[in-house]
Amino acid sequence: MRASELAFRDASLSHTQNGIYGEMWIAALIATCFVTADIHEGLEISLAFVPPRSRLVEAIRDAMELHASGLGWEPARDGIEDRYGHYSGVNAVNNAAVVAAALLWGEGDYSRTIGLAVQGGWDTDCNGATAGAVFGAMRGAEALPGHWVEPLHDLVRTAILGYDRPSVSDLAERTRHLARAGGG
Repeated sequence: MRASELAFRDASLSHTQNGIYGEMWIAALIATCFVTADIHEGLEISLAFVPPRSRLVEAIRDAMELHASGLGWEPARDGIEDRYGHYSGVNAVNNAAVVAAALLWGEGDYSRTIGLAVQGGWDTDCNGATAGAVFGAMRGAEALPGHWVEPLHDLVRTAILGYDRPSVSDLAERTRHLARAGGG
């Protein structure tokens, strides 16, 4: 999958092992979610693009197993903390488990998914944004609640000098164009 290949190139500039695998996994998950409406299927497919014996895959599979066992969110989050809480708050392993869990326990509700990703702790801004990106890829912009979208007025604030406040729709179009042109 091209998304995972490009993520590897990008991540290997500044990350190692599970940091690289985390970027590869989320790139594969987002790409997969453009063509499936089932988060379980998306998670399974995306794991094929990460070394199967990695700690990252172990953590994501643990989150999936906790969900399959019927546990509620809080006991499952406690289980993730027990297993992966010893990692740094910005480590890919524990944060991937939280993102996967939020997507599963969010049950197709955008606000709940984002809320759980942030409530899960650790790298809260990235976890919320990542879960939101996966949800958006899977459900489309029309599924995003108005109270999340309308206050933005179709604009994004950036830290890129001379490129502040591009429109969300322009960025989406540019991304679509690059994807069709072969990416990078």
